[in-house]
Amino acid sequence: MRIAITGVGAWTSLAPGATATFGAWCAGRTGIVGEGPFPGRGPVAAIPEGPHLSSTLALVAVREALGGLGTTGLGIVGGTTSGDMVRGEEEYRAWRAGEPTGDDFLWAQLADRPAQRVAAALGCTGPRLSVSTACSSGAVAVGIAMDWLREGRVPAVVAFGTDALCRMTVHGFGSLGAISPTGARPFASDRDGLSLGEAAGALLLEREDHARARGARVLAWLAGYGEASDAHHMTAPHPEGRGARAAILAAGTADVGWICAHGTATPLNDAMEAGVLADVLPGVPVSSMKGAVGHTLGAAGAVELVGAVLAVADARLPPNTGGGDGLGLPVVAATREAGIDGALSVSFAFGGHNAAVRVTRTGVDLPAVPVPTGRVRAFRAFVPGGWDGLADALRAGRPVGLELHDPPRPEGIPFARWRRLSRLSRFAASAVLPLLEEVGDPRSVPLVLGSAMGEVVPSSAFLDRLFAEGPENASPLAFQGSVYNATAAGLSLAFDLRGPSQTVSAGMMTGLAALRRGLSLLASHGQALVVLADDRNPTTSQAYGERPYAEAVVALLLERGDEIAVLDGPGVPVWGRAAALPYEGRFTAVGRPVEATLGLHPAGGLLAWLATGEPAAEHDDGVCLRVSRPRPAP
Repeated sequence: MRIAITGVGAWTSLAPGATATFGAWCAGRTGIVGEGPFPGRGPVAAIPEGPHLSSTLALVAVREALGGLGTTGLGIVGGTTSGDMVRGEEEYRAWRAGEPTGDDFLWAQLADRPAQRVAAALGCTGPRLSVSTACSSGAVAVGIAMDWLREGRVPAVVAFGTDALCRMTVHGFGSLGAISPTGARPFASDRDGLSLGEAAGALLLEREDHARARGARVLAWLAGYGEASDAHHMTAPHPEGRGARAAILAAGTADVGWICAHGTATPLNDAMEAGVLADVLPGVPVSSMKGAVGHTLGAAGAVELVGAVLAVADARLPPNTGGGDGLGLPVVAATREAGIDGALSVSFAFGGHNAAVRVTRTGVDLPAVPVPTGRVRAFRAFVPGGWDGLADALRAGRPVGLELHDPPRPEGIPFARWRRLSRLSRFAASAVLPLLEEVGDPRSVPLVLGSAMGEVVPSSAFLDRLFAEGPENASPLAFQGSVYNATAAGLSLAFDLRGPSQTVSAGMMTGLAALRRGLSLLASHGQALVVLADDRNPTTSQAYGERPYAEAVVALLLERGDEIAVLDGPGVPVWGRAAALPYEGRFTAVGRPVEATLGLHPAGGLLAWLATGEPAAEHDDGVCLRVSRPRPAP
């Protein structure tokens, strides 16, 4: 099969619209300014009206990419770093000051909100998922969309990345000393930091037969995708670009005539990237878009891939805006006409999560990859009150508490490594450690981290200090722990996990969504680690009001199995189809009776099944997985 890219959309600080943005980039213009909501701290996009900025940007870009395509059955994969946090920050500040709060307390910044709002606005009934791997989110969204098409889940998917500026982003990068006072100069010897930007980019991907049947124009073809982890540092890239190199090689280098580089203009990132590109793709022209629009975070991978698609379609190579000598790379100094056979777009992120996407002018045959059935080989779980007696408490509807006792350090994790992990990451690491005994090579096993709310504790700590002491005293440690993929990054660092690492979110359906994503990765890897983790503090308690929100962590090792086929989900199909695990029972519906025992938690139904093994039903939002008696309790 071949995957066509038939539509693109974008809204950036350069211009509204994908074609206008690409044209302004080619003209050498820049949208980076020093005024706006955060004077002197980065560019501000000319954003459309709307109360939720990231979601509004995403919706505009998605509508442009879709053109006139109907949305019935359309898949949606959205990538973001901070969601609509600028609105959530206002609510949080008001709450801390004892002022009234509105409906957006905490909810605005959740990673699944942009995709949820886009789906609701367009009336989409197909599968939906949100991914948050920091600055590679937009690229990873495209990789997941590619998997859905190869699996046959849907005939068309729109993948997007979006982010609007907020206090946490601007002052967080400021606390790291990463923002240039004069503007980003990618691949210049005298570069001194990045510029921040806000934007959204979207791409419509279709199976070739679907695109041909409706007479769609093909802009380019999706030819390859690669993803790998550095397992090196939370904020600094691996010096030799271990994960970046692996991601590029997995995406493929055939027919690449131009590279849309990550090119943040930070000293360490550009040095690493220049070395990798010079080695893997010597002599291939390179441009970074970030001198024109700034670093748009979760949107960057999608916006820059839109640029790569248009470079192939229009036969123009845009310039490396703001750059200098190129650090030995053949950077494009000025726009030039050039017919190229393909382009590569690369994205690197906090936690060492790297992704690369390759597009070509002529189609590349990609094999169909049906989702394999699978089984849970082993699991470990941490629940309030401990695992013993959970089954009896569930049957009796008796509460077991809401908070976890801090875990002791396992013997397999050195103290120096343990002390660098956040509290939530410590629970996750303690759960994952015994599962690795069942893994052949932990360095290659993929990781799926499911989290509805991310690491709330460091996020709250960052904002508390920011509001109390001002931007000049913002905490860099709390900032790096605030990203959604911080727990996954902690696991990669703790256990040298170098394979794909995806942090996904789907609200209260995150548990099933992460399991479903883990099953997809079995096709190429045979095994997958799935970790579901959410913590609790006064912020979550305030957000949920009278509904008690508990903290819990569960880790599962999935492996391939051939016992049960794929099922059709009932009701209104938000997910459309969900693969099955070979178990005879079903999930307990979240909220009845799990909430009375465990409190509200995205993994509640899963934990109830693991503890009791009793048949129950879980089909909220059309998600359906078949399960049976679990293995013995951890």
